[in-house]
Amino acid sequence: MIPPSFTYFEIDVADIWEYETQKYFNGNSDWAHIEKLKQRVEKNIIEKGVFSIDRERQPELYDERCRRLVSAYETGNPIAIGFFERHDKLYMHQQNILIDPKSRDFEYWFALKLRQYEFSIMDIDDFLIHHLKNSFNEQREEFHKFTKIVCRQYNENLFTNKVVETVNDFFDHYSPNNIDNNNLSGHSSEKKKTKLNSKGERKHKGELRTLLLKAIQEDPEYMKATDTIVSFSNVLSALKKSQFIHNDTSSDNFKAIFKNENIDPSNRIVWIGSVKELQWFVKELVYETQKVVVIKNDIWLITIDCFVSKDGTEFTELQLRNASGKRLKRKELIGNILAQL
Repeated sequence: MIPPSFTYFEIDVADIWEYETQKYFNGNSDWAHIEKLKQRVEKNIIEKGVFSIDRERQPELYDERCRRLVSAYETGNPIAIGFFERHDKLYMHQQNILIDPKSRDFEYWFALKLRQYEFSIMDIDDFLIHHLKNSFNEQREEFHKFTKIVCRQYNENLFTNKVVETVNDFFDHYSPNNIDNNNLSGHSSEKKKTKLNSKGERKHKGELRTLLLKAIQEDPEYMKATDTIVSFSNVLSALKKSQFIHNDTSSDNFKAIFKNENIDPSNRIVWIGSVKELQWFVKELVYETQKVVVIKNDIWLITIDCFVSKDGTEFTELQLRNASGKRLKRKELIGNILAQL
């Protein structure tokens, strides 16, 4: 199962849908739960998202996709297909929609996001601090009451004991009198702090400094093989032709971002596509095709080490993590190009 990003604290429909459907496909969730989630996801997408195919404008494509949808329901697999139909339009389930803290069902989405931290309870404090500040405007007593109710309501169905215990520990150490702007959790100021570099940015937690192809891990000579040289050449040409990367990008510089070798800032790949497209590019390699080693919390720091924007400015973690975009045909194009690797 692909782990979620533990430094992405937003309550994002796409993030939760991806995680919960993986649990379902792995046999760790039941149909009743995923059907309830599906209904709520689709409700949010219809209200706030965008459709991808319109029957009036694309009748043939619409009919073909609807046949696939009917077939998916007939075979009992309506989740894996990834889209749904409403009012003569087709919508993708995977859409980045942030849940407003004022929403009536915010506690439901909050609980689903919190349960992702069963794989990284060390990050629960940071998650709670984020929502104390950004969702509850530092109203500590209100947030404490809300969180206790969430844990009580969803404890049996969603949370492991260690998640609930860690949340309780957070509030056991919390006191309104000893919380300041530098120590919002109320924990001891001796708590280990996030390591920062000379620019005041978070340092890498892992050892990787670029993307690393799994094929290179298995065979250090992989890049020298004739088939590899041809496939990389084709991918590079396609990325240039589709205006994702700068036309002056050299083959050596492109290959370097897959070899876990320190890259000189002047040799970074100039990304001329949108920020969302760069996010799609990296996620396609790490999560969708899993062609590169999973880089977990360092995913956007490594992206910054490998790519620079077309105007020469550096991307930021927040910018890459929260990028939004609706040109799903470009996402599909990225997937088709990278499938050649």
